[in-house]
Amino acid sequence: IHAHWWQSPDLGVRLGKPFDQDEAESILQRFHRTFPEFMDYIGPSLLPEQRSMYDKISRSNIVPRRHRRIASGEHLTVVHGDAHIGNFLLPRKTGRAVAIDWHNWDLSIGAGDLAFLIAHKWQSKRRSEHEMLLLRHYHEELMRLGINDYDWDRFWNDYRESVILSTMISVGQFRRKQHPALIWHGLECSSAAYHDLGCEELM
Repeated sequence: IHAHWWQSPDLGVRLGKPFDQDEAESILQRFHRTFPEFMDYIGPSLLPEQRSMYDKISRSNIVPRRHRRIASGEHLTVVHGDAHIGNFLLPRKTGRAVAIDWHNWDLSIGAGDLAFLIAHKWQSKRRSEHEMLLLRHYHEELMRLGINDYDWDRFWNDYRESVILSTMISVGQFRRKQHPALIWHGLECSSAAYHDLGCEELM
């Protein structure tokens, strides 16, 4: 799916809407309004390195930087937006995975789907065993399908930036009053990935 729509001239024209700076700014402001309440709620339970991580992320330019990237159209594609295991079917007869539940689809960076699927959902042991193998496979498939101007280093940085952004999902889940167990699971997984992958150097 990512390779098929990669930098297609239809993006933002016949498929999806073009980048909206006002909407992007509204999303960022919403995060900053929610963040203090989120930290009041969960802060006492955080490890020191998790508190430090959120402090650095809240003061960084990671979100505006991703917004500028999307606005540029560079390496943009169709993303699912909710790519967890429960949204993929594997029919017994065809053996070909089918992605369902596309209500959050958007035009963005493909690595964001991977960060949500892996870094935000998998605990460290599972991620350490499968993450690099799957990322290498994904990148090799992009190249096999004709995406030749997106080298590993660029993809690796996109993935790690997406991991940083995935740590902010818990803030949105808190704002939407989702179950505490869901919030905490994503926070624990994504913060571990943030530290394991050296994401701080990208801030």
